[in-house]
Amino acid sequence: MVPLKDAYISGAYKWSYRARCLYGNYLGYKAHLISAYGEENNQKSDQTPANYMPPNEDYKCQYLKDWLFIKGLWGLTMSREEATAITELIQKHHCSAAKLTISEKQIAEQTLFANKHKDLCKDHLE
Repeated sequence: MVPLKDAYISGAYKWSYRARCLYGNYLGYKAHLISAYGEENNQKSDQTPANYMPPNEDYKCQYLKDWLFIKGLWGLTMSREEATAITELIQKHHCSAAKLTISEKQIAEQTLFANKHKDLCKDHLE
C-alpha cells in the first residue's frame, strides 16, 4: 500500500534493518501488501495518493483509510503535498468519518501482531 520508497522517505530511513524488513514483509494488516495486476501496479509505482488513486470508485475511500492507517501505524510522516491531496480527495470522494475511522481495537491488534513478529528478520550483520 505505502511503497517502500515512500516509507523510507517518510521516516523508515531511521529504522533498524529489522524494522524495515518487517515493514516490507508485514502480513498483519490485509491492506499492507496488496496485489495489483501489472499495468495498474506500474501506474501506482511508488506514488502517494497525491499522484495516484485506484480506478475503482467504490474503493477510493478505503484506499485513503488504509493509506492513513499504515502511515499512522508505522509512525510515518506525510509531506505537505501528500496531506493536502489526501484532504482534497476525502472531500472529493465524500469519504465519511465512518469510512475513515480506525478503531482502538484495530490499532491494538496491529501493535500486538508487530510485537509478536518483531524478530521475523534477522539483523543482516548476524
